[in-house]
Amino acid sequence: MTYAADPKFVLTAAAAAFFAFAANPAVAMTDQPASQEATAEVPASLIAFDQKPKGDAIAISYVHLPHNGYVAVFADEDGKRSDKILGFTALDKGSHNNVSVKVDAGVAPGSALWATLYKDVDGDKSLDTKKDVAFWPEGDPLQNRLLVE
Repeated sequence: MTYAADPKFVLTAAAAAFFAFAANPAVAMTDQPASQEATAEVPASLIAFDQKPKGDAIAISYVHLPHNGYVAVFADEDGKRSDKILGFTALDKGSHNNVSVKVDAGVAPGSALWATLYKDVDGDKSLDTKKDVAFWPEGDPLQNRLLVE
């Protein structure tokens, strides 16, 4: 059994919908400030995957910083992040894709690295782990371990 809509009915329904929307136009966005709920701070986040190095740089897939700061790459020492910074990149607050971090020392295949986020406390755009602080949301270090293939 096949059903077909009456063309007059379809046209009438379309006209009714048009007039209903025309009688109630959309309201434009206003210049009012956003509510407190809408401006809640998005926590810092970091995504880095195992990779083959591209020259002297390590690729970080995604970074979000609620404040100006850095993504730093550290060497691995016995499965934990060492204190040796291999390189860092300063970033403005906000979301960043495909961040490249130049590393000073050559990274051998099979090496493990750690990417960590820091807040630029003094605003000098130069990472100093004695002044600038790591993002530690809810007590967990914001870092990501990755392997160089």
